[in-house]
Amino acid sequence: MSIKDKNETPILAFYSLFCRFFLQAAPTGYCVPDNGKYHNYFTVAEQLTTLDNLVGMQHMIDMNNSTTSFKGTCYCQTGKNESYDHAYITSVVNPALQPTTSRNNISYYYLNKYLDIGLQIYILGVGYTTVPFDHLPNDIGGTYRCHNGVSSQTTFYSGGSGFIYLYVKKQFTGTITIPSMVMANIYATIDPRTVSNEIISDVIVQGSVTVPQTCEIDEGQAIMIDFKSILASEFSANRGQAVSSRKITRQVNIKCSNMMFTDTLGATFHASAATADSTMVATDNPDVGIKIYDKHNREINVNGGELEAETTKMPVTLEGETLGTLTFSSAPASATGSRPAPGPFNGTATLTIEIGH
Repeated sequence: MSIKDKNETPILAFYSLFCRFFLQAAPTGYCVPDNGKYHNYFTVAEQLTTLDNLVGMQHMIDMNNSTTSFKGTCYCQTGKNESYDHAYITSVVNPALQPTTSRNNISYYYLNKYLDIGLQIYILGVGYTTVPFDHLPNDIGGTYRCHNGVSSQTTFYSGGSGFIYLYVKKQFTGTITIPSMVMANIYATIDPRTVSNEIISDVIVQGSVTVPQTCEIDEGQAIMIDFKSILASEFSANRGQAVSSRKITRQVNIKCSNMMFTDTLGATFHASAATADSTMVATDNPDVGIKIYDKHNREINVNGGELEAETTKMPVTLEGETLGTLTFSSAPASATGSRPAPGPFNGTATLTIEIGH
C-alpha cells in the first residue's frame, strides 16, 4: 500500500503544473472584420518616361493611404480572458495571378506581355513588406482583452498603404489599362500559429500606365500656303481640273518624342471636302477647291488620305526622339466648272501625324 502511494504522488503533481501552464498561455484565435471584408483600393494613374520604359526597368508607385483603418473582432479560442497587443497578419496572393520572377526582393506576377506587377503593403510595426507573407506581428495600437473568448473593436491598419511595382519586359507606347483585380487577400490571427480562413481585407489594384508620344509639325506653327493672285480665267470649265501652274510644294519638319526604334511615321490629311468624292478641299468661294498631292504627285483624298513621311533621325535610346519630314503639294482647282467670282478664298485642313508600331 505504501509503495502505491509513492507512485501516484508525482503523477498528481505533474498534472497540477500542466493545468497551471495552460491557464496562463496567451490566447489563440482568428479575427474577422466588423462590417464585412474591407477593400483597399490602389488606383494607378502613372505616366512613364522614356527611361522608365526601358526593358529591365523597375518602377515604384507610392500608394499612400496612411489614415486607412477598420475595426474587427477577434475570437480567443484559448486564454478566454487574457490580453494581447499584436495581431499576426498573413497575405495570400490571388491564385489567378501567375508568378514570373523575383527582383530586388519584389515578387512579380504577369500583367501583360509588356509589364509584370508586384506589391508591397504596409504592416504597422513592421514596415513595407512584399506579398505574400506569413504571420507578421502587426502593432494594433494598444492592448486588447478577451472577455469570455471574444475581443471586439480591434483596430487594423494593415493593407491601406503600400507600393505597386512595375517591371518592364517589353517597351510600349500609349496606355495600358490595369483591370480592377484583387491582388492580395489579408488574414489576421492573435497568435503566430493559428491559420485563419477569414479574409479581413483585400488589396484591389486598378488604373492605367501611359507612355505618351508627342509629335509636332514645324514646331507647332500653322502651315500657310499663299497662291497669290490668280486670274479667274485660269480656272477650267471642267469641274475638278487643277490650275497646275499654281501648284506649290511644301516640306514640313516633324519631331516626335518617346519613340522606339521600330516606330514609323506617317500622316493623314483631313478637311471639309468641296465635292462628294472628297478630291478637293472646300474654300469659302464655292467655285474654288484645292487639290492635295503626296510626294509622288498623286492626288489624295482630302478626308483621311495618307501622306508618307521620311525619317531623318532614329531615336537615341536615352532620348526617344525621332525627326522626320513630310512633303506634299497643293493646287487651286475648279470646284464647279464655273468661273469663280473675284476676291480672296480661304480653306483649312488638319495634318495628323500617325505613329506605326
